[in-house]
Amino acid sequence: MNNHSAQLKPATFGSISHGTLRTEDLLSTFTSELEGLAFLSGDFLSRPENFPLRDRLANLIGEAQDAWAEDGETLADEDRAAEMVDELIDALQQFAPAYGYFGSHPGDGADFGFGVDPESVKEQVEFVSSKEQEWPADDFVGEWLHVNERGNCTLYVRDESGEDREVWSIA
Repeated sequence: MNNHSAQLKPATFGSISHGTLRTEDLLSTFTSELEGLAFLSGDFLSRPENFPLRDRLANLIGEAQDAWAEDGETLADEDRAAEMVDELIDALQQFAPAYGYFGSHPGDGADFGFGVDPESVKEQVEFVSSKEQEWPADDFVGEWLHVNERGNCTLYVRDESGEDREVWSIA
């Protein structure tokens, strides 16, 4: 089996919901996003060692889909639905890209999505390019972050052969 197909597929950075804090809207949007990410990670979730995660995600998605009243437009239990939004946020966090998070934007509490945790990058990435040194030394192995003059960031991982593979990029 291809190693890449047996990994939890990370989400891409960006907003998935903005301009609303209505429980109904968040419940619907977060459930849809979780379904899509679980689908993309099907190979990973089909491995026996990952069945507990698969079952937890399936139960959460099913419960979120069943949260609607008979009219299909209102929630059957507003308090439970709010709890489920929190549970969905926790589940979506598992799909955050390296050095990322799922939650509200620091400058806009009604904008939810996947974002970079700058402190985590600063603390854990071994090399960050700068004006003084653009690229890591030839013998460098590990993760490194390139920040260009406009502030765009690209996270790479360099293997023992000196090959750089892009992990993610944000503008």
